[in-house]
Amino acid sequence: MLHVDSNYPDTATSNAAILLIGDVVGPAFAPLQQGLVSDDARHAATLSAALDLIDVESWSPDFVVVWQGFPDEYPRSQAEQLIGRLPLARWVVVFGPWCESIGRTEQLWPVAWSVPLRHAKTRIQSELRQLQHGAAPLPATMSRDETFAALHAIPAAVRLEDRSLTARISGDDRTFCDFLGDGLAAMGIKLTGNNDASLQVLHIGVPDAGTRDRIRACRIQSPDSRIVVVSELMTPQTEHSCLAAGADITFTQLRCLTELAEWL
Repeated sequence: MLHVDSNYPDTATSNAAILLIGDVVGPAFAPLQQGLVSDDARHAATLSAALDLIDVESWSPDFVVVWQGFPDEYPRSQAEQLIGRLPLARWVVVFGPWCESIGRTEQLWPVAWSVPLRHAKTRIQSELRQLQHGAAPLPATMSRDETFAALHAIPAAVRLEDRSLTARISGDDRTFCDFLGDGLAAMGIKLTGNNDASLQVLHIGVPDAGTRDRIRACRIQSPDSRIVVVSELMTPQTEHSCLAAGADITFTQLRCLTELAEWL
């Protein structure tokens, strides 16, 4: 039986078999690994070890999570072998900070399965939920456009049941703020211009020296609201600065709506 922590969906009725590959106990991936504990979970440090595990024990996982900490960590031939052995499995390949250029300099793993570390928790949550509901996994042959359309829509499964939520959006990019407004409305959140809205959503294209002051001012005006900062350049340092100034959470523009829905 699969056991997950309180930040993951309830999959207690699932008998999912999980295969974790890579240095999953290292400090970067460990927080994710702690949420993927199962009575039928196995770990392989390398792709070769994973292939041996599947062959020797005649075991087949439902969900494969690969942690890639640096470029060229895994041989292409072994990756292709493993993918071929598990055509029906659900996959997530998590890239570490040293692999930010992957996709431009190499494309070992299918685009549909690849996610940077920052967004991995949300993606794994979604995949666990889809697994629990019996949904088909994303095929390895999906293009970038198809992948984006599939992953960045707002699925019915994460639309919010709490219809009392309200949100006030502010930012310099009117077009993007309109996009945020449409997305929040699709989740059932009522838009308002009031300082007492449940959510104060701040869009900050490129954070600068005035970002902290803007967040502090918002906190003073809306002491009971949750402050959400969305930016196209949300580095770990910027995130720390925003949280220290009073924000409750930060998101990058690319995945802000799906991650906000998961957070709420």
